[in-house]
Amino acid sequence: MDKTIEIYCCRAQSIFKRWSRIILTGVCLLLICWGRAQSGFAPVHGTAGNSSYTIGQVFYLQTAQGLAISEGVEQGYIIITHLQDETCEGTAYTGYGIEFGDTLIAGEYLVEKSPQHSVLHYDSIVRFLLVVHPIWRISDTILVYDDAPEAVWAGTHTDSLVSQFGCDSIVSRTVYVITCPDDYIDTAAYGEENVPLSLMPPNIYPPHPNLQVSSDMPSSVLVGRSHQITWQVTTGGDTLRCMQNAIVHFPPCGGDYTIMDHENNLYHTIRVGAICWLKENLRSTLYPNGDTIPNAKIYTIGADTISEWENYGLLYSWCSAVNIPEGSDSLPTTDSEGRVQGACPTGWHIPFSEEMAQLGFEDAQSLRIEGEYWLGAADNLSGFSAMPAGDYDNRTGYFENLRTVARFWTSERVSERTGIVGTLPNICNDFYLERFSTHNGCSIRCIKN
Repeated sequence: MDKTIEIYCCRAQSIFKRWSRIILTGVCLLLICWGRAQSGFAPVHGTAGNSSYTIGQVFYLQTAQGLAISEGVEQGYIIITHLQDETCEGTAYTGYGIEFGDTLIAGEYLVEKSPQHSVLHYDSIVRFLLVVHPIWRISDTILVYDDAPEAVWAGTHTDSLVSQFGCDSIVSRTVYVITCPDDYIDTAAYGEENVPLSLMPPNIYPPHPNLQVSSDMPSSVLVGRSHQITWQVTTGGDTLRCMQNAIVHFPPCGGDYTIMDHENNLYHTIRVGAICWLKENLRSTLYPNGDTIPNAKIYTIGADTISEWENYGLLYSWCSAVNIPEGSDSLPTTDSEGRVQGACPTGWHIPFSEEMAQLGFEDAQSLRIEGEYWLGAADNLSGFSAMPAGDYDNRTGYFENLRTVARFWTSERVSERTGIVGTLPNICNDFYLERFSTHNGCSIRCIKN
């Protein structure tokens, strides 16, 4: 067997991927093997900067053929290039031959492109890092009163603010202008003590589909008292409050509020509870239409009937009080509210039993007019000024109970011969309803419609 010396020098290439360029150096290692043995390979490799490298040297001699290859140097390079750029969220990007669409969200995007054969026959790797900065989008709601400076900016506005990365931050704000309602002032109808309450909420501009409006408004209020109502306009964590006062006044009664009947007799008025009463007993002999009242009597105790008439008024039978024929079983004429005007002036009526009964909530002593009229305690704190005019007994034809009792007709009866009166005696501290003959004479106190 011929002995042939073959010398192998093998080249090895090892790639280390780094973020820097490749610097190449080389060393040749010679291994000689005799016979047909193959040479080993000892690479030289390393890293420097942005590169990785391996180097080997080949010596090839085949003496049998008379060939000879001179030594040479083979160098292996990987050149790594790092690129980095920045952009804003939601924008398209094109750079360094790399493209991104317009749906980018905040974050980091890494692209590696390899291999690229360079002009120096080196393999290259490009690592591209795109940093996408967020765009802050803030939507805010502002509630202001109508007298605030921001009121002229009512509506939705958008502002762009440049951040430290050059990205615009979008701030949207909607300004709602709140006009607080004016105080609510009204006047109740006569006889009303508790009235329903329905108020308009604060005015909000622009319209407020997403705002919550609430209040502590009661369903009804007592007449004559002031009530403070709090309105709340709320959006998110922002709340604006409006204060509104509501008061329902009693209608005119008492003081200088007076009334005249068809005969031009003047009467003062007084409010007891929610009811406006005549402050004196009726003393008219004519109905409002001018017809004569058939059964109206003066309590006669002496020659000075004018004084008795002025102080105590007249005593009427129930039929004369409600303006139906004496002894009739017909019903008196009523208005749409069921009220009976009867002998009362226009705009006034004979009390219902329920209205008369409300005097029972007052202390009897406070209902009686003070002075020498009553044979009993009287302080008239209510102002009702009840006069103890007594009554007329139709069976005996006598006037009775002057200075000891006051009886007032209601518009109701239980039978043809029996009506209902409100009675205020001098011997007890109660005002009560009782049955009384419709033919007897009692006083009339009218109530304002």
